[in-house]
Amino acid sequence: MFTLNYYLRQILIIFFSLSIVSCGFQLRGEGSKFLLPPHWKKLALRTSNPRSEFVLHVTTAFQFAGVEWNPVSSAHYILTLKPAQLNQHFQSLNSRANPSEIELTLTSYISVTGKDGIEVLPEKKVFVRRIINNDPNNATGVNEQINLTASEMRRQLAENILFKVSTLANSEKIE
Repeated sequence: MFTLNYYLRQILIIFFSLSIVSCGFQLRGEGSKFLLPPHWKKLALRTSNPRSEFVLHVTTAFQFAGVEWNPVSSAHYILTLKPAQLNQHFQSLNSRANPSEIELTLTSYISVTGKDGIEVLPEKKVFVRRIINNDPNNATGVNEQINLTASEMRRQLAENILFKVSTLANSEKIE
């Protein structure tokens, strides 16, 4: 009824399934990678520019992780977020002494305080760095590429901030 090939195939499927799961593979979009304890899900955000694109990315990333944004008076923790700054640095030059690679660095500073005013996470620098190729003959295309890359970097920086906060929330010192 069942052949040796059938059993061998079933064993290989089970083996590969277990090896993929054990290496940490997960599908994108399946829940949040950053799990926060229940008492960390009531946060307040303190920032100088609450309507910026960067702050929108941060609030969206935290909402996907189950965070409920509250006023400072009713939140358990307060996330203080400084504005993101994008810096450009020429990485290398081509044969005509024109920049051939541009390094983009998006930097922000975060801190977390408890509702009692005790600083849980002192001010920390969070940054994302990317290198893009520069074509001096296509100045418009390069500017558009910088804008697109900066937008991607804002999303990634928001995820990095969420990762730092979730790591802090899940550490044994804070509970």
